[in-house]
Amino acid sequence: LRTPGLRDRHWKHMSEEVGVELHPRRTVTTLKDVIRLDLRTHEEKVVKVCEAAGKEYAIEAALDKMQSAWDEISFEIMDYRET
Repeated sequence: LRTPGLRDRHWKHMSEEVGVELHPRRTVTTLKDVIRLDLRTHEEKVVKVCEAAGKEYAIEAALDKMQSAWDEISFEIMDYRET
């Protein structure tokens, strides 16, 4: 539940999967909340969403890195023969 890539869409998906409204820093802030909401019984579903979020986050980070690397590069385009 502390996956840095968890976005609102992931929390919504988890809420639908477990049948309980989940919101970071509102309904899920402590281990006590996890126990109270009985999330342990839905561990497999929660882990699946968190893993997907983590992978998406890694892809977004890689794309951001590529974007910033290419931002400073400019290409000079010249005519090729008579085309």
